[in-house]
Amino acid sequence: MEKLRASTIQLNKASDELATIVRDVENFLESCGVGVSAEVVVQSYEDEHGQPKRDTVLGYGKYGGRFRVLVSEHYYNGADSDVSAWSDCSRDEKLLAAKKLPLLFAELVKSVETKTAETRELAAELTQELKPILKPGKAGK
Repeated sequence: MEKLRASTIQLNKASDELATIVRDVENFLESCGVGVSAEVVVQSYEDEHGQPKRDTVLGYGKYGGRFRVLVSEHYYNGADSDVSAWSDCSRDEKLLAAKKLPLLFAELVKSVETKTAETRELAAELTQELKPILKPGKAGK
């Protein structure tokens, strides 16, 4: 009995440490103003015939009015995805998904770079097309 109590205390401490890391990640991304989404597959599941059934995905996206670290279940049968904030997941889901945080960061960098290029390209196109109505010196900088 005492061994179970001691083990449980250690497990809860370790879980709290992991939760702090994910909160720090969310705070860092928020402080950077990362307003884009990204996802990485955590684990794929197949049906009894070896066909893709669903993916568990770690992501960063808007949830409950702010950007959060998310865990989603994406189904191949066309059903709606189940999305939860990482902090609301079970301990097992948290452990599985948190291992992919470094990959999620890499995907976020790619996503930010892609969105930056797309935005600059669109701004340049609009500047050219709308030049007659834009105030000199304000657009296209």
